[in-house]
Amino acid sequence: MNFSNRGKRCLSEAFRLQLVIIGPLMVIGVYSLIGLHVYAYVRFLVGPLYRRIGVWPAICWQMIGMVLCYNICYNHFLAMVIKPGSFGDLKRVEQLRERFKRR
Repeated sequence: MNFSNRGKRCLSEAFRLQLVIIGPLMVIGVYSLIGLHVYAYVRFLVGPLYRRIGVWPAICWQMIGMVLCYNICYNHFLAMVIKPGSFGDLKRVEQLRERFKRR
């Protein structure tokens, strides 16, 4: 199947538009699932955890769980927002490092 340049351009624009629409929906889905897991943890596991292992160990487990959840959300958000590096960025950083090293 041989597409002309116009057909290829139209197809690539349609694909890009689909990604622009689907991307935010996927992000909303991921954060909804994380929120659902946090809700289930707090709603169904905190009470039995306090009764089984005591107050202070349960608080420690809750803190560990919340730190992990925060870390997952924070790193995922940064991975979405920050532009990925390129070879030009690496060359610029190396030049800066060399310049500071000579001082």
